[in-house]
Amino acid sequence: MILKEGGERAFSLLAARMGFQRGDESRQPYQDGETLTVNWVVDGDLRVTVTNDQISESTYLQVFGGDRESVADTAAALADLGTFSYEELLHTYRTAEDAENRASSLVRLGLGAPPARDEEFSSAIAEGLQSPQKELRNAGLWAASYYALPEFAPLIEKIASAEDDDDIRETAELMLSIYRERGQK
Repeated sequence: MILKEGGERAFSLLAARMGFQRGDESRQPYQDGETLTVNWVVDGDLRVTVTNDQISESTYLQVFGGDRESVADTAAALADLGTFSYEELLHTYRTAEDAENRASSLVRLGLGAPPARDEEFSSAIAEGLQSPQKELRNAGLWAASYYALPEFAPLIEKIASAEDDDDIRETAELMLSIYRERGQK
């Protein structure tokens, strides 16, 4: 679940009201900032991980552990914080008015994609990977890192071998190596 606003701070306030216990945190440097992940104990084995992700410029929540019903109930309660639906992620990408907003919405779309392959999400990411605009190709790479489908490997390989922009080409090479490690290429 991707939060629309407020980020980790909004979640922390809600978690405190709901009696969640703050657990460990980790910080990963990224360019001029860092990605912060905080683990929260809801009850017993039930946990919520909150990540303020610098790449997607989003804060997302993951609920896990415990039984299926507890996970679903907790996720439903957290949706009240204001999370993007699948339809909203697609709409935000399709209606972005400039390359910068379209690129950031594409990365967010990859991050928030459904767990199973979805034609609309995979088509949007493939479109980004094949875009003539370098911002969208780069965003497509990051979206494909979150929503890693084998069908993206040939498109990433093309960027890795033919991209003029050194940073984008290096990112594509990195993504391609990860795809290979996972057996997706």
